[in-house]
Amino acid sequence: MKYHVTYPNAFDTLEDARRWMGDFVHWYNTEHLHSSIGYVTPHQMRHGQAESIFELRNEAINQARQLHPERWGSRSAKQWIVNREVVLNPDKK
Repeated sequence: MKYHVTYPNAFDTLEDARRWMGDFVHWYNTEHLHSSIGYVTPHQMRHGQAESIFELRNEAINQARQLHPERWGSRSAKQWIVNREVVLNPDKK
């Protein structure tokens, strides 16, 4: 978080630090799209909204492929699925 563009070099007061931290956590959980969970927010994933978001994405991709197959060639279309398990530091074997 301290490498985030909005992170200040220092806070004037403890209250300023608390306010900034609260705003950052809110943004991180409810607005920031996370690549490791399929470009949804943690809030959307936790509250079961990812499934419907992925369904809409898949429908849009499939419709686009049907309307313009020349854009896809032989490539298959990405299908979004909910991955319930995300490993932060997988063991290397």
